[in-house]
Amino acid sequence: MEVKRGEVYLASFPNPHTKEGEDLRPVLIIQNDCVSQSLSTVTVLPITKGIIPSFSTFIQIYLQPLGECKVLINNMTTIPKERLIRKLDVVCEKDMERITYAVLKDLANMPAR
Repeated sequence: MEVKRGEVYLASFPNPHTKEGEDLRPVLIIQNDCVSQSLSTVTVLPITKGIIPSFSTFIQIYLQPLGECKVLINNMTTIPKERLIRKLDVVCEKDMERITYAVLKDLANMPAR
């Protein structure tokens, strides 16, 4: 499956509360396109329309099928590509720049090990 940085997909995640079923949620592909071509996994940022904790880092954007929503910067995760169900939209270049800056800022503030 070919995916590109900036694309938004509906993805399935195992439901943490039950052993059956899955949760569906939109995710933003944040991984470099060259890396995405050679791996069976992809790094994503979850997207929500819901209320988020005050300590969360997010960027608010508008997506055609979802309306106003939030990209959760500090919830980056890597998932198998087969969990991507269908493409929903593509984030505009200006918003991707804001998201990239927020990710870099968030990673830079991580404590040293």
